[in-house]
Amino acid sequence: QAASSMSCDVLGWAFSDKTIDSLTCAASKIEGQCHESNTYMEANAMCTAQGARLCTPSELLGNVAKGTGCQFDRELVWSQGICDKGKGRWAVGG
Repeated sequence: QAASSMSCDVLGWAFSDKTIDSLTCAASKIEGQCHESNTYMEANAMCTAQGARLCTPSELLGNVAKGTGCQFDRELVWSQGICDKGKGRWAVGG
């Protein structure tokens, strides 16, 4: 799993009570806005521009991003996981 280039403190993102470890945090609002219609490429670029990364499927299934805003807890969201044979990307829902 690739780590973010910035710490949660530097990103200003809070840890949830579901945080896997002290280096994992998540945010749904980026620059104060929800981005529910982004393509995978847009979502990935947005995270990268913040110095972060998309969550892994395991992190999302472990609810690391649960309750972080935008009411995405029961929506499909992009992850950094690649589907079988590299023909797509994981979208994980709550």
